[in-house]
Amino acid sequence: MDIFSLIGVILGVLAVFGGAILEGIHLTAILVPTAAIIVFGGTIGAVCLQSSGDELKAVKAMLPRVFKPTQAHAASLVKEILELSKIARRDGMLALETKLPDIKNPFLVQALGLLIDGVAAAELRSRLETAMAKGEEKYADAARVFEGAGGYSPTIGILGAVLGLIHVMGNLDDPSKLGSGIATAFVATIYGVGLANLLCLPLAGKLKSRARAETARAEVIVEGVVGMADGQPTSALEQTLQILLGHQEQQAGRGAEAAKAA
Repeated sequence: MDIFSLIGVILGVLAVFGGAILEGIHLTAILVPTAAIIVFGGTIGAVCLQSSGDELKAVKAMLPRVFKPTQAHAASLVKEILELSKIARRDGMLALETKLPDIKNPFLVQALGLLIDGVAAAELRSRLETAMAKGEEKYADAARVFEGAGGYSPTIGILGAVLGLIHVMGNLDDPSKLGSGIATAFVATIYGVGLANLLCLPLAGKLKSRARAETARAEVIVEGVVGMADGQPTSALEQTLQILLGHQEQQAGRGAEAAKAA
């Protein structure tokens, strides 16, 4: 379990409801089933209309990865690949087959399987880059679904508030109920804004972050395994991977600076 993802969800919800309690608001005033039906049901309907079946399947496949710990950093992969390179040069490519059960990264297992099968370096690179692009696409599809939900839910929350106000205005003959009726009407807005900013948009951002991290690891694997297929010495392969690793770190640094500037 990724502890930061779990903390983020729990802390966000507790902050909102805890703040409401400290303000003297009873939870019964916030927990309004009709508002929840309007916001959650309307948002799901809008997302289903916007998204394709493949995008919705991507959400089911990718969402658990938000709460899974990030796999080993690319630097750890470099060390692992170099050890595998030494084994391949010393004992031959077929010797790598005995190491496959101990490897945790599925993309590395796939790459080594192709290498063991004798796929040529050019074809190996092409297949691995295609698989890498497919993985990125799944993350992007899932992120788009959550970004769409984050865009729709606040507006649907306003729609729920307007519907509630219409109901209140229809009962103006009983002024004693106006205050509570208006308060209940605006609960839908809370649900809409909260759903977008505490859940949907952060999930989209986390999926993009996971995609960048996995792409960085996949690039290291592609260069490492293709280098092994080309018969590069382990020392030369290490230099190539270290250069790639430094380039990735520079890109990450520029991305962080751009995020701060924004």
